[in-house]
Amino acid sequence: MPSDNPKIADDYNRIAVVYDETGRLELVLQYYDSALKIYVSFYGEDHVKTSYAYNNIGVTLWKQKRYSRALENLGKALVIKEKLLPIHHPQIAATQVNISLVYGDMKKYDLALMNFEKALRIREFSYTV
Repeated sequence: MPSDNPKIADDYNRIAVVYDETGRLELVLQYYDSALKIYVSFYGEDHVKTSYAYNNIGVTLWKQKRYSRALENLGKALVIKEKLLPIHHPQIAATQVNISLVYGDMKKYDLALMNFEKALRIREFSYTV
């Protein structure tokens, strides 16, 4: 199986999840980054798997308190998801919540609240349909 196969990227993601459970965030980041490179190589930037990789990297960077890079990656995830998924998709709300958490830790409460409210509107719609 070639090293740019998305199944290998899926395995990198699984390994990252295990390392995340042990708190080894640098290794988590390495594995998520490896997965991202494969997804971009195989699928391109505009693919849901690529958006999940950006989201995972963003959450890991948030845990490391590397807020600006976290927002950069979460922002990329959000743009891709908004392009590919229905407007009220729960995955869009999930990324909005992650962005809110970063802004909250940065004490930018107005931006945190704005993103939480966007997530809430999506969830209210998607769970009542």
